[in-house]
Amino acid sequence: MFFSGTTCSFIGLRMRALLFTSCSFFLEHKMISSLFSVLDNDSALFRPAKQQLLQTMSIIIENLKSVDSLYFFLSNDHINNMITHAFDFCDEETTAQYISFLKTLSLKLDSKSVHFFFNEEEQTFPLFTEAIRWFDYRNSMVRIAVRVLTLNVLKVEDPRLQDYLRKRVEAYFESVVKYTRKQCFALSELFLRHAAKDNTNHCGLDLRFSEVVDMFYYMQDLFSVNWDALGRSFCKLFLENCVLSQIVGSLLHGTVLEDRLNPVVALLLLAQLFSVIRFPPLVNTLGDTLFHPDAQLQLHDGDGALVSLTGTLLEFLADDLLLFASMLLLLAFVKNPVVDKTLLEEASLLPFQKTKTKHLLDFLTDTNEDGDSNDIFGGGSGHAFTVAKHSQQHPWCIRVRFESNSPPSPASARRSDKTPSPSPLLSPSSDDDASALFGLPLGNKPTFYEQLLDALFDTLDNSSNRFRAVTLQLVSMMIKELVCAQDAPPRLTAKQKSVLAKAYRASMKQLQEMLCGKAGQIFIELFEHVHRSLKSLDFDRVITAPEFALPEPFDFRSLPLLVSRSRLSPEYGATCCKTIERFLVLRDLKLTFEKRKEDTLPLKAPETAKIAKGEPFPIDPSIQCIPFRLLSDNGDPQHSLPPPTTSPQAEQQDLQQDADAATAADADKQHRFMTVVPGLLLVLGNPTPIDMAKLQQPPQPQVRPSAPGTRVRRPTKVAVVETAVPLDTLDVDCSDERPNVLLTTSLSTTWSAHMDFLEPNLAVIARQLIEKGRTTVRSSKNAQMLHLLGIDAAPKAS
Repeated sequence: MFFSGTTCSFIGLRMRALLFTSCSFFLEHKMISSLFSVLDNDSALFRPAKQQLLQTMSIIIENLKSVDSLYFFLSNDHINNMITHAFDFCDEETTAQYISFLKTLSLKLDSKSVHFFFNEEEQTFPLFTEAIRWFDYRNSMVRIAVRVLTLNVLKVEDPRLQDYLRKRVEAYFESVVKYTRKQCFALSELFLRHAAKDNTNHCGLDLRFSEVVDMFYYMQDLFSVNWDALGRSFCKLFLENCVLSQIVGSLLHGTVLEDRLNPVVALLLLAQLFSVIRFPPLVNTLGDTLFHPDAQLQLHDGDGALVSLTGTLLEFLADDLLLFASMLLLLAFVKNPVVDKTLLEEASLLPFQKTKTKHLLDFLTDTNEDGDSNDIFGGGSGHAFTVAKHSQQHPWCIRVRFESNSPPSPASARRSDKTPSPSPLLSPSSDDDASALFGLPLGNKPTFYEQLLDALFDTLDNSSNRFRAVTLQLVSMMIKELVCAQDAPPRLTAKQKSVLAKAYRASMKQLQEMLCGKAGQIFIELFEHVHRSLKSLDFDRVITAPEFALPEPFDFRSLPLLVSRSRLSPEYGATCCKTIERFLVLRDLKLTFEKRKEDTLPLKAPETAKIAKGEPFPIDPSIQCIPFRLLSDNGDPQHSLPPPTTSPQAEQQDLQQDADAATAADADKQHRFMTVVPGLLLVLGNPTPIDMAKLQQPPQPQVRPSAPGTRVRRPTKVAVVETAVPLDTLDVDCSDERPNVLLTTSLSTTWSAHMDFLEPNLAVIARQLIEKGRTTVRSSKNAQMLHLLGIDAAPKAS
């Protein structure tokens, strides 16, 4: 039956009227009061009914689309009574339903509906006050729901509600900061335990790390609320009681902290802050504290020596884990879009690409009398706040001083002339506290930029291979940020160019020795394995995975299997991998500085036959198939594909034939045939004569190209491909006890098999076929590797 458009509109109006009538009937007969009467019974027998009531009310309110219906439900203060009811919160299910109910209510909050929850005369707001009691509950879903609820409440633009929250939200913020500080310490303790273990199961560490990062994202959401005074108040509280006093304080020598963090964890947390937070006052104040050349940190009591954090970071560059975390911090800082470009320039960390852009805009706007060009780069965003005396509850927290008695630097002068005066976000509480004067670097002392670059190039020049691939990759990223621009040569000194060239030549020489030494047998496989692993490492992946900061080579989990099958010690294999990593990083930098694209890597394999598991393989008299008996097979290689499905008709036709041949197949089920095609070793089932009527697709063409003038032979038999193994990583050996048995192992997959031939001479012929095919495949990659390493003649590999 079909209805016209007018009829459909009429039906829709009737349905909406019916729903409204049902809702009105529900309310007029005081059904809500009847439902809420369940709450008056404290018997344990009514616990499931109360849970069902919470769930039912959540569903009803969530699906109410009419404003009038929603107001009906919220009237008569029934909902507030339900919010303040003393449920049995010892039951996890009740707690989850209760918090879900509160979150559903918060989604309906706006400036018009807020008066149903907020009593201005009595100054009560149970939806908010009851919810924040659960912000640190052990269930993560409850915590997330509370965070969503608080954000929904804070976003309501009602002056009376905001006045109420302004007086009470600071206590909640203090609890949030305290909880975050506690989670940071728990993460540090768990990190130390995982660093002491030799395993790859880091589920607990990931969960703890995710909880801290989620808190940072929650803080960013708080800063994003359109309430400037609230954001600055929380920023001041967070900086004083967590970031500076605990995280930054853990990087200083001599600070006595009950919840001191591991330096690696502290650096990781600072990197996460710069990666997540987009609130300019917090980002730029913290950036000034950490990286401004004149910033010096001191214990609160004033007895400790003044310490520059940039100097501390330079000391960290000698250790692999600390270097890794320091690079994450610096990269996150320079990539943050709200960092004041003037601050980056003063800290000597402004990327070269942005430096060229800034100088170009300064040149183009030089005639501007008002000098407003700096605003393009974040002028007036609110950094350079004075970090001074902190809360008395943490007598061991730090404060920041800036060098005085020196004239302002040109960059600072430009900023002071063109931007408003520093805002007192963290204003001094007395005249004895730190001032906020910016000064020039002392004398001819190298800048942090120069010292940092020299240290990073020394890291790449280090031939001891003590740095992991992920660390070297981050070092390379940081160097590119500081010295590379798209349309300009790299900003390098002659010394740095010399260091890079020397390190690249030394790395090439080490690889040449490996290729000619005992690693020559698997050098190509090792090189390709490391290259694939290194290409998968990027900043976004690394900064979200705390496992990368652990002292273990978890990037190369398949390395022990590869090395053990080649009869090399795991230690030597790891050394080879680290040497290859260093070469690849140096080569990438070299090509980047030379403005050239990589044209050699990854190594190109010769054309391989397109054959997959389960496909019919046509056999003609020119293809040499050798019969053997399969003694063991412990897995299919990764190149094998599932067999193609057959049509129901063909499957039904084969049932009788399969039943007739069952006995013969069971007696001969271990017999196979092997043959070699370009790039692959094929294990075939028993060949059968071709029945052209039964084949669903015509026989595939020959995998070997025929010579010109040679007559192409028509295939006479067909066999099903059971296994297809890449030849370039296939290891074959004869059994010591039985000369007619070949031991075959694929170094790049999990496949291995014992192939029992009828006679020893057949085993010899099969081995010669495999080695000939493998040599053909590997010769192409070997030639490319020799060209890459600058070797004219092929060395004799052992």
